[in-house]
Amino acid sequence: MLSVSVSIREDQISKIIAEQKPKKIGIQAPDGLLNTVLGLAEMIEEKHGVETMILYDPSYGTCDLMNLDVRRLGLDLVLNLGHSVGV
Repeated sequence: MLSVSVSIREDQISKIIAEQKPKKIGIQAPDGLLNTVLGLAEMIEEKHGVETMILYDPSYGTCDLMNLDVRRLGLDLVLNLGHSVGV
């Protein structure tokens, strides 16, 4: 059985929230990270008092980022998890 480790940089996310001061954050991640995303959303709401919205879409990849839907959804910031850093 394959074991996968997930590392979420909560310190980096907290820094982004402190700098941008969003009121509502969207979190987008692939299906396999749903439990991690639920915990992250809870941490953001409790620690920062920021409302979160989990952006679920079974189609997930570099061409499916929700960044363009930010205004339509009333979000101030979208966290895209599970993507590699582009060069």
